[in-house]
Amino acid sequence: ATLTSNANSLHINTVAVDSMNRVIVGGKREDHVDPMDMSSPTVENGFAARLDEYGRFDMSFDSDGRANFGTSNTNIWISWVQADADNRILFEADDGTTSWVGRLQEDGTADPAFGSDIASAPTCSPEINLGK
Repeated sequence: ATLTSNANSLHINTVAVDSMNRVIVGGKREDHVDPMDMSSPTVENGFAARLDEYGRFDMSFDSDGRANFGTSNTNIWISWVQADADNRILFEADDGTTSWVGRLQEDGTADPAFGSDIASAPTCSPEINLGK
């Protein structure tokens, strides 16, 4: 499978396989702060993606096969992913000063039952935005 992005560059840091033989990848993409200005600074935003058994994005995972982390002014990357027995995805995220572990439900949305709310955890780091 070839992963493409409209980002400046895409870096895959980690790969795992769940119990249904779907491939999970995690990493970061570099985006321009202003996508219309290629001379604007770049920011690193993390992502987790799930591929089906044919290597295509699994559209049942966060509606397009990818869960994106970060906003236009944060630097977050995913350095580790692992599927649990229920095919939820555990991940380690890092913003350069703080690392934390989170969990996504099988559909790619944040799992509110896992620790504190992913949207604001950890409180000492930038907000994680699972939206597009």
